[in-house]
Amino acid sequence: NLEKIIKTLGVSRGQIVEIMEDAEPGNMYNLEKEKVEKYHPKQEEEEKEQLVRIMTSVTNGEWSK
Repeated sequence: NLEKIIKTLGVSRGQIVEIMEDAEPGNMYNLEKEKVEKYHPKQEEEEKEQLVRIMTSVTNGEWSK
């Protein structure tokens, strides 16, 4: 569940909105990876990867699903 993962990783809806506003189609994955490194430097690599994927799908318009 997306909500649960977001809660677990400590990402707020506000951060997601901020990320979406910064989003540029086509460069999503690398952009999100940078942000995850910046905001969540202490996360486990696997969790970071999961968060990057979630954020990429969110910014690619799958948030409403």
